[in-house]
Amino acid sequence: MRLEVDPIALSMGGQSIRWYAILTVTGCGLALIALLRGFARRDMERQDAEALSFFLLVGAMAGAHLGHHLIYAPGPTLADPARLLLFGAGLSSHGAIAGGLLTTWAVSRWRGTPLLLSLDAALAACLWVFPWVRVGNFVNAEILGRPTDLPWGVVFVRSGDLTMRHPVQLYEALGCLGVLGVALWLERRPKGRPPGMGFFILVGLYAAMRTVMEVFKERLVLAEDVPLSLGQVLSIPLVVGAAAAVLVLRRRGRGRQALSR
Repeated sequence: MRLEVDPIALSMGGQSIRWYAILTVTGCGLALIALLRGFARRDMERQDAEALSFFLLVGAMAGAHLGHHLIYAPGPTLADPARLLLFGAGLSSHGAIAGGLLTTWAVSRWRGTPLLLSLDAALAACLWVFPWVRVGNFVNAEILGRPTDLPWGVVFVRSGDLTMRHPVQLYEALGCLGVLGVALWLERRPKGRPPGMGFFILVGLYAAMRTVMEVFKERLVLAEDVPLSLGQVLSIPLVVGAAAAVLVLRRRGRGRQALSR
């Protein structure tokens, strides 16, 4: 399969709108709806959800932007800090998670809302964005996969490389949809779990999915003798930390149930 899709969806008056932007905005719109519903399910105020939605968008995008420069291009960025003002160079999902986490903590302190409940609702909502972004990456012919001779391999013509490669962007979009499916299941009964449980389950699942997907990507190496890619080095600690947090919350929940009997 040869991919020759024009990444520009619309051009008018010298201005252009890219498919990536349309897909990202679509995901953000769905995330906003999900966040408002998530707060309502937890009997939290709509005004708090609206405040978080605005700052969460800003914080996650800022984290994704800074994460790209500081994680994937630390040398050039430290040598020339002005690169931090270079928008459109790329976005980091790990940076987006960090930025969203810090923003949710700050807004929770400001609004006086329970942090763990806010995190549960926020991450379940933000997962609506990820599949759309990965489809945008596919259209842009970026984040390329490894060479393959499988029938569904793709030649990304716009990249200038005529090698047939894994459409890893679509693999990851499907993986994100799977994690989103778990989020939707968890959101059906958010009051039946300890606060924070949903957040850590979803972080662990997403990080585990990213760890697997790195196998199909062109590997960003830390050093020749390191068998893991940069993405795996960033994701594996999240899997371990999230699993540990889930176990702690489960034990606390059982302890509280035992005391209430």
